[in-house]
Amino acid sequence: SIALARLRDSGEVSHLADGLTNDDGRLALGPELLDPGTYLLTFATGAYFA
Repeated sequence: SIALARLRDSGEVSHLADGLTNDDGRLALGPELLDPGTYLLTFATGAYFA
């Protein structure tokens, strides 16, 4: 799975969306437009390599 979060200036992390990729490895994740800022993408790969 993949998670999208925004890192705020205060250091707070705000979760925006998460999901699983489709057969093509693609994912429609989060809002269509993102405000300028710092974002975090977290890839949960543990099960893939287990």
